[in-house]
Amino acid sequence: GLREHFFMGLFVMFVFISGAISDNPNYEEQFAKREQELKELGHFPYNPVKIGERLKKRLGREPTYDEYLQEDLLYLDRSDAINHLEGWENSNGANIEHKRAVEKNKIILEIKMLPRRW
Repeated sequence: GLREHFFMGLFVMFVFISGAISDNPNYEEQFAKREQELKELGHFPYNPVKIGERLKKRLGREPTYDEYLQEDLLYLDRSDAINHLEGWENSNGANIEHKRAVEKNKIILEIKMLPRRW
């Protein structure tokens, strides 16, 4: 079930960001932007790009696709929610993450961000 986290009176969640990395030239920028948006909303985002960089350092080599995915799933399992980037449906890995999130009853966090001036 949902673990409730309160920080300075605010409800915060650990949110796993899911989206296409392979065949996506702008993935670093997209994940970083969403990470920032989630932080501004008061959440703790898990960014797979950073997770992958740490894994690479730890192994001292380029991880395999499966190693990247298994590492992502570990973080997803620790999360309260999953948040999908646009176009995630076309990503094999993101589909696996989505299925896992549903199986584990994670919150599917939809972000409809308001522009700064509305």
